[in-house]
Amino acid sequence: MKRKFLAALLPCLIPVQALAADERPTVNFTGPLLTPNAKNLPSGVVVIEPYLIYSSGNTFYDGHGRRQKASASTHQWQNLVPMFVGITDRLQAQLTVGALRVASEGRRSGGSRMTDTTARLQYMLMAPNADGTRPAISVNYGHRFATGAYHRLDANPLNGVGSGAEVDSLSVLTQHFIWLANGRPLRWRAVAAYSPSPSRVNLRGVSTYGTPADFRGHVRLGRSLGMYASAEYSIDQHWVLALDLAYDREESAWLSGQQHLPSGTIETIERRDPARSVYSVAPAVEYNFDGRFGIVAGVHYSLAGRHNGAFFKPMVAVNMVF
Repeated sequence: MKRKFLAALLPCLIPVQALAADERPTVNFTGPLLTPNAKNLPSGVVVIEPYLIYSSGNTFYDGHGRRQKASASTHQWQNLVPMFVGITDRLQAQLTVGALRVASEGRRSGGSRMTDTTARLQYMLMAPNADGTRPAISVNYGHRFATGAYHRLDANPLNGVGSGAEVDSLSVLTQHFIWLANGRPLRWRAVAAYSPSPSRVNLRGVSTYGTPADFRGHVRLGRSLGMYASAEYSIDQHWVLALDLAYDREESAWLSGQQHLPSGTIETIERRDPARSVYSVAPAVEYNFDGRFGIVAGVHYSLAGRHNGAFFKPMVAVNMVF
């Protein structure tokens, strides 16, 4: 029975070019949860894709990759809104804003707090052909603005939802289609992203970096690297199965400063936070009403890591094309 099943399935998994581009069925994709699109929007087209993300965590990965129990559990609700506009057929702009609400051990942040904001410009070096079998290749420059609160959090540390860092990033993206023997497409994406170490961040008092009250100093974050790949299989004109694989790494951070104690003495604080890394996966299901509106829902969760929190994040996004 197993051999018969494999024999029936195998022809569907073999790429073919038998159908001409104008004979292939209509397909719609919303896009996977994590890996961005290398194919730019046409000039004048706008896409808005709001996300709702829930995150809970009470474990972390230690320096040996072992999963350990955290001292406190954390629950978060996040709204993330990426907005895209095609400036020309080759140049695309993006702005992403967000808000975060945090709860931990009976305490809560003061409502939804604005997180850091990211702006991006993307230029398409190679445009795909009509059926997508020639890859789209793009380069992307981004800058993250420190719009989220990150220090002077003495009243409520949970209000800290930002990094305080102005971060530049450069990404290379690609996407292409493989048409299978059953006439359905498999769409692949891959992205490599790099951020150099940003300028140091001045800190005062309680901060997102675990500094105490009456602290005066700074932190210097390390460079970071992200690698992402995704596959989407179009079942029919409406339904799509999607899967993202991700690797993120952030190099060591250095914190330095002084704490002014109530006794009048000054205590020097020097700390090196080790490099952090995490492997994660995000399976999802897409439903496309048509070529303009679609929904994608799934779960982003960690598989392994070092010096990083373990996470489980159900999320849903609505893709709207105008």
